[in-house]
Amino acid sequence: DTAHRGAALMCERFDNLIDQDSYRSLYQALRLLPSGHWRARYNIHSGDQIPIVRVDEIGWDRELVLARWGFAPAWMGKRPKVCHINARSENVHVLPIFRDAFAHRRCLIPATGFYEWEVRPDGRQPWRFVRRDLEPFSFAGISENAVSVHGTSAAIIVGYPSGVVARIRTPMPVIIRASHHQVWLDPIT
Repeated sequence: DTAHRGAALMCERFDNLIDQDSYRSLYQALRLLPSGHWRARYNIHSGDQIPIVRVDEIGWDRELVLARWGFAPAWMGKRPKVCHINARSENVHVLPIFRDAFAHRRCLIPATGFYEWEVRPDGRQPWRFVRRDLEPFSFAGISENAVSVHGTSAAIIVGYPSGVVARIRTPMPVIIRASHHQVWLDPIT
């Protein structure tokens, strides 16, 4: 399964230090999480609750909701023991587990940094990657809403590394520029 092959080399940790009050201006989200439901975190890992920005399927408004980082499709019936934290950009649109979410439920996953591990003879060296200006950014994501079964879940889409990340030779999260948020979230595109 390509989602798990080399899982140790995919995005396993990230941080989100965005102040809750900043989400409205950063993402033009009309609905936000109630105060106190999210706190800034340096070490987010699989299974954690994370804020995601998605489009409400009824009013087509942007909303900020919590999702479990670890994609589990609604048709599974129950939450699997191992969920998919990443989906590969080259096949997310064709793999049955991700295909419907990619077509209809893309989301933005806010972050301020992500971690990748370089394999060295003396062990693994973690590296934190941030924007030069230290501003927040958004990962391309997909989400599933199966509240009656296992709640809302999400996965980060990863692709070929670029820039300094390429030295580590690992897939990196696909980052969506703020100017492309609307196109990414629009289920028609």
